[in-house]
Amino acid sequence: MDAFVDVLNFEEKKRDKKSSPYRLFLPTTILQDEMFEPKITDSDRLKVFGPSVDDILCKYQVKKVDKVDLIFIPVLLSDHYWCLCFNMKNGDIELIDNSRYAESFTKRYRGRPEKLSSNTIPKRQNWTKRVDNKVGKSKNNSKGNGLENSSKRL
Repeated sequence: MDAFVDVLNFEEKKRDKKSSPYRLFLPTTILQDEMFEPKITDSDRLKVFGPSVDDILCKYQVKKVDKVDLIFIPVLLSDHYWCLCFNMKNGDIELIDNSRYAESFTKRYRGRPEKLSSNTIPKRQNWTKRVDNKVGKSKNNSKGNGLENSSKRL
């Protein structure tokens, strides 16, 4: 999955900037299981998530963070992948899952989407300040499509 994230971020550099939103795809490693333990607060999550995202922005040489429209985060839970999409322009968060399920939403996702509220995701203006200095120093030249099916707005 994470190798595909690299491919998607590389392909994103070739998108039609006039008609396609700027998408950033994050690896599955961005959200470790420990981040969802009951004792972990939103503030704790942000302390881990923020610097990890900064490193990813540098890896994919995202120079204008304020131009990123959509951030996709794949999540592996119980041998099943699903994805969270953060719309950075309007603040919407959508859960994308291609499977049918009989379980309740809460049981299926174990409260993870709710714990990843917009309070957990660093504000774009804060990223811009931190990343501007890092991108120029990055030595990794890796470069950055979409998911379909059922989705749920959170």
